Amino acid sequence: MKALALILLAAAPAWASLPVPEEAEEVSRDSGVPRADRRWELVGEVGWNSMTGLGAVVGYRVDPHVTIEAGLGISPEGGKAGARARYLFSLNRWSPFAGLGLLYGSGSSSDLTGDDRGAKYRYRVGPSPFLQLTFGVEYLGTSGFTFVAAGGYAALLQHNLDIVAGNPSPETVQILRVVVGTGIVLSVAFGKSF
Repeated sequence: MKALALILLAAAPAWASLPVPEEAEEVSRDSGVPRADRRWELVGEVGWNSMTGLGAVVGYRVDPHVTIEAGLGISPEGGKAGARARYLFSLNRWSPFAGLGLLYGSGSSSDLTGDDRGAKYRYRVGPSPFLQLTFGVEYLGTSGFTFVAAGGYAALLQHNLDIVAGNPSPETVQILRVVVGTGIVLSVAFGKSF
Protein backbone atom coordinates (compact mmCIF):
# COMPACT_ATOMS: atom_id res chain seq x y z
CA MET A 1 0.00 0.00 0.00
CA LYS A 2 2.90 2.33 0.84
CA ALA A 3 4.40 1.60 -2.58
CA LEU A 4 1.17 2.65 -4.36
CA ALA A 5 1.01 5.90 -2.34
CA LEU A 6 4.66 6.68 -3.24
CA ILE A 7 3.99 6.04 -6.97
CA LEU A 8 0.94 8.35 -6.90
CA LEU A 9 2.88 11.10 -5.12
CA ALA A 10 5.75 10.80 -7.57
CA ALA A 11 3.37 11.02 -10.56
CA ALA A 12 1.40 14.03 -9.21
CA PRO A 13 3.67 16.70 -10.78
CA ALA A 14 3.30 15.00 -14.19
CA TRP A 15 -0.54 14.98 -13.91
CA ALA A 16 -0.59 18.66 -13.02
CA SER A 17 1.17 19.50 -16.28
CA LEU A 18 -1.35 17.61 -18.50
CA PRO A 19 -3.52 19.90 -20.67
CA VAL A 20 -7.07 20.39 -19.43
CA PRO A 21 -9.71 20.06 -22.18
CA GLU A 22 -11.48 23.32 -22.97
CA GLU A 23 -15.17 23.51 -22.18
CA ALA A 24 -17.52 23.51 -25.16
CA GLU A 25 -18.62 27.00 -26.10
CA GLU A 26 -22.32 27.75 -25.89
CA VAL A 27 -24.00 28.56 -29.19
CA SER A 28 -24.88 32.23 -29.17
CA ARG A 29 -28.18 33.65 -30.40
CA ASP A 30 -26.18 35.71 -32.89
CA SER A 31 -24.26 33.15 -34.93
CA GLY A 32 -25.49 34.69 -38.18
CA VAL A 33 -27.48 31.53 -39.04
CA PRO A 34 -30.97 32.16 -37.58
CA ARG A 35 -32.24 28.61 -38.04
CA ALA A 36 -29.20 27.15 -36.26
CA ASP A 37 -29.83 29.40 -33.25
CA ARG A 38 -33.54 28.63 -32.97
CA ARG A 39 -34.18 24.91 -33.53
CA TRP A 40 -37.82 24.63 -32.36
CA GLU A 41 -40.89 26.36 -33.76
CA LEU A 42 -44.50 26.47 -32.56
CA VAL A 43 -47.05 28.00 -34.95
CA GLY A 44 -50.79 28.26 -35.40
CA GLU A 45 -51.88 27.25 -38.90
CA VAL A 46 -54.98 27.86 -40.99
CA GLY A 47 -55.41 26.53 -44.50
CA TRP A 48 -57.08 24.49 -47.17
CA ASN A 49 -55.67 20.94 -47.46
CA SER A 50 -53.00 22.06 -45.00
CA MET A 51 -51.39 19.87 -42.33
CA THR A 52 -54.01 20.74 -39.71
CA GLY A 53 -56.83 22.68 -41.37
CA LEU A 54 -57.08 24.90 -38.30
CA GLY A 55 -54.63 23.91 -35.60
CA ALA A 56 -51.15 23.95 -34.11
CA VAL A 57 -47.86 22.78 -35.61
CA VAL A 58 -44.58 22.07 -33.83
CA GLY A 59 -41.38 21.88 -35.86
CA TYR A 60 -37.77 20.92 -35.22
CA ARG A 61 -34.87 22.01 -37.40
CA VAL A 62 -32.60 18.98 -37.66
CA ASP A 63 -30.35 21.16 -39.78
CA PRO A 64 -30.63 24.86 -40.74
CA HIS A 65 -31.97 23.67 -44.12
CA VAL A 66 -34.29 20.84 -42.92
CA THR A 67 -37.38 21.20 -40.70
CA ILE A 68 -39.53 18.27 -39.55
CA GLU A 69 -43.09 19.26 -38.52
CA ALA A 70 -46.11 17.62 -36.90
CA GLY A 71 -49.52 19.14 -36.27
CA LEU A 72 -53.05 18.56 -34.97
CA GLY A 73 -56.24 20.38 -35.87
CA ILE A 74 -59.77 20.29 -37.21
CA SER A 75 -60.84 20.27 -40.87
CA PRO A 76 -63.74 19.29 -43.18
CA GLU A 77 -62.30 15.75 -43.00
CA GLY A 78 -62.76 15.70 -39.20
CA GLY A 79 -59.91 15.75 -36.69
CA LYS A 80 -56.67 16.06 -38.62
CA ALA A 81 -53.04 15.15 -38.01
CA GLY A 82 -50.12 15.80 -40.30
CA ALA A 83 -46.38 15.37 -40.57
CA ARG A 84 -44.13 17.06 -43.09
CA ALA A 85 -40.46 17.54 -43.93
CA ARG A 86 -39.44 20.90 -45.43
CA TYR A 87 -36.18 21.74 -47.19
CA LEU A 88 -35.24 25.44 -46.97
CA PHE A 89 -33.14 26.66 -49.87
CA SER A 90 -31.55 29.63 -48.05
CA LEU A 91 -29.99 30.45 -44.68
CA ASN A 92 -31.36 34.02 -44.81
CA ARG A 93 -34.29 35.22 -42.71
CA TRP A 94 -36.59 34.78 -45.75
CA SER A 95 -36.24 31.36 -47.33
CA PRO A 96 -38.17 29.52 -50.04
CA PHE A 97 -38.84 25.84 -49.30
CA ALA A 98 -40.22 22.60 -50.71
CA GLY A 99 -42.07 20.14 -48.49
CA LEU A 100 -43.46 16.61 -48.56
CA GLY A 101 -46.01 15.43 -46.01
CA LEU A 102 -48.58 12.85 -44.97
CA LEU A 103 -51.94 14.02 -43.61
CA TYR A 104 -54.77 12.05 -42.03
CA GLY A 105 -58.34 13.19 -41.45
CA SER A 106 -60.33 10.99 -39.05
CA GLY A 107 -63.61 11.41 -40.96
CA SER A 108 -67.04 12.20 -39.51
CA SER A 109 -68.27 10.16 -36.56
CA SER A 110 -71.89 10.42 -37.74
CA ASP A 111 -73.85 11.25 -40.88
CA LEU A 112 -73.85 14.87 -42.05
CA THR A 113 -76.89 16.53 -43.60
CA GLY A 114 -77.07 18.68 -46.70
CA ASP A 115 -79.75 20.43 -48.72
CA ASP A 116 -79.81 20.37 -52.52
CA ARG A 117 -82.56 22.70 -53.81
CA GLY A 118 -84.90 21.79 -50.98
CA ALA A 119 -84.15 18.05 -51.06
CA LYS A 120 -82.36 16.78 -47.98
CA TYR A 121 -79.54 14.24 -48.23
CA ARG A 122 -77.11 12.61 -45.81
CA TYR A 123 -73.46 11.85 -46.37
CA ARG A 124 -70.51 10.55 -44.43
CA VAL A 125 -66.83 11.45 -44.69
CA GLY A 126 -64.60 8.45 -44.02
CA PRO A 127 -60.94 8.25 -43.02
CA SER A 128 -58.96 10.56 -45.29
CA PRO A 129 -55.22 9.95 -45.85
CA PHE A 130 -53.42 12.46 -48.10
CA LEU A 131 -49.97 12.84 -49.63
CA GLN A 132 -49.04 16.54 -49.71
CA LEU A 133 -46.46 18.35 -51.85
CA THR A 134 -45.88 22.02 -50.97
CA PHE A 135 -43.77 24.99 -51.96
CA GLY A 136 -43.63 28.18 -49.98
CA VAL A 137 -41.68 30.71 -47.98
CA GLU A 138 -40.61 30.92 -44.34
CA TYR A 139 -39.60 34.05 -42.45
CA LEU A 140 -37.69 33.90 -39.16
CA GLY A 141 -37.29 37.26 -37.38
CA THR A 142 -34.57 38.25 -34.94
CA SER A 143 -36.98 37.90 -31.99
CA GLY A 144 -38.06 34.43 -33.14
CA PHE A 145 -41.27 35.54 -34.88
CA THR A 146 -42.02 32.89 -37.50
CA PHE A 147 -44.24 33.13 -40.60
CA VAL A 148 -44.83 30.26 -43.04
CA ALA A 149 -46.93 30.45 -46.23
CA ALA A 150 -47.41 27.42 -48.46
CA GLY A 151 -49.16 26.35 -51.63
CA GLY A 152 -49.19 23.04 -53.41
CA TYR A 153 -51.25 19.91 -53.93
CA ALA A 154 -52.74 17.24 -51.64
CA ALA A 155 -53.71 13.90 -53.20
CA LEU A 156 -56.37 11.81 -51.42
CA LEU A 157 -55.09 8.24 -51.15
CA GLN A 158 -58.45 6.45 -50.75
CA HIS A 159 -62.17 7.01 -51.31
CA ASN A 160 -63.62 9.00 -48.39
CA LEU A 161 -67.10 10.30 -49.38
CA ASP A 162 -70.32 8.26 -49.27
CA ILE A 163 -73.87 9.50 -49.91
CA VAL A 164 -75.92 7.62 -47.31
CA ALA A 165 -79.45 8.84 -48.10
CA GLY A 166 -81.14 11.10 -50.63
CA ASN A 167 -80.12 11.96 -54.15
CA PRO A 168 -77.99 15.14 -54.44
CA SER A 169 -77.24 16.47 -57.91
CA PRO A 170 -73.92 15.60 -59.59
CA GLU A 171 -72.85 19.23 -59.11
CA THR A 172 -73.46 19.02 -55.34
CA VAL A 173 -71.50 15.75 -55.12
CA GLN A 174 -68.66 17.41 -57.05
CA ILE A 175 -68.61 20.32 -54.58
CA LEU A 176 -68.46 17.84 -51.67
CA ARG A 177 -65.56 16.03 -53.35
CA VAL A 178 -63.70 19.35 -53.71
CA VAL A 179 -64.28 20.14 -50.02
CA VAL A 180 -63.06 16.77 -48.65
CA GLY A 181 -60.90 15.38 -51.47
CA THR A 182 -57.85 15.90 -53.63
CA GLY A 183 -57.00 19.51 -54.36
CA ILE A 184 -54.83 22.57 -53.96
CA VAL A 185 -53.04 23.48 -50.73
CA LEU A 186 -53.12 27.04 -49.39
CA SER A 187 -51.95 27.76 -45.85
CA VAL A 188 -50.46 30.38 -43.57
CA ALA A 189 -48.95 29.96 -40.12
CA PHE A 190 -47.70 32.42 -37.49
CA GLY A 191 -45.83 31.71 -34.29
CA LYS A 192 -42.48 31.64 -32.53
CA SER A 193 -39.15 29.87 -32.93
CA PHE A 194 -36.96 29.28 -29.92
